[in-house]
Amino acid sequence: MKRPWFLGIVANKCRDASRSAWWSVLKVEPPETAALTADLAEAIDLRRALRRMGHDDRLVLVLRYFLDMPFEEIATTLGISTKAARSRVERAVHRLRPIVRVQGAAV
Repeated sequence: MKRPWFLGIVANKCRDASRSAWWSVLKVEPPETAALTADLAEAIDLRRALRRMGHDDRLVLVLRYFLDMPFEEIATTLGISTKAARSRVERAVHRLRPIVRVQGAAV
């Protein structure tokens, strides 16, 4: 029961940080492109696509696929029903697919 509560706090802090003025100033150096493999290139494309998504969509995708949380735990973390958590994840995946395809075609 402690994990959803903690992740709720983390999600709120991340949301606050992304709204601050410093967030737009911070820059991250891109990785060396000479040593990229196909898997690494796909991972980078996915991360770029995730950055283009809204906070709420990105949050549910990270909770589900990066932290491997079940829908019940996502629901508890976000304070929503399990059905709503499942719907949000499905909608976020639906929104992510075209972004990844466009980036893959542009490369």
